[in-house]
Amino acid sequence: MAEERTSTERVKENSAQNRFELEIDGYLAYLEYRLDERCMDLFHTFSPKALSGRGVASLLVAFALNQARERKLNVKPTCSFVESYIKNHPEFLDLIG
Repeated sequence: MAEERTSTERVKENSAQNRFELEIDGYLAYLEYRLDERCMDLFHTFSPKALSGRGVASLLVAFALNQARERKLNVKPTCSFVESYIKNHPEFLDLIG
C-alpha cells in the first residue's frame, strides 16, 4: 500500500494518551510523547510486526516532528528510532533542544 508510505493524513493525535496513532488493516501503531512548556519528548515508537516494512514508524515520526515545528516546540528524541530518523533527515535537526 504505497499510499500509507507517502502520506501522513491518516495519522491522528490521541492527546488523552499522549501519542500519535496510525491504524492500518486493523493494526495500531503509535508514537508516545511527553510535553512540557517548550519541548516534546518522543520516547516510544510501536509498530506491530504485521506492519513491518511499510514505513509506518517513519510516518509517525515525520508527523510528530512536523507537529512540533508547527507548535514551535523543541524535540527530545529519547526513542532510538526517532533519534535515528532525525539523523537521516537533517531538515529536522533544528528541532532538537
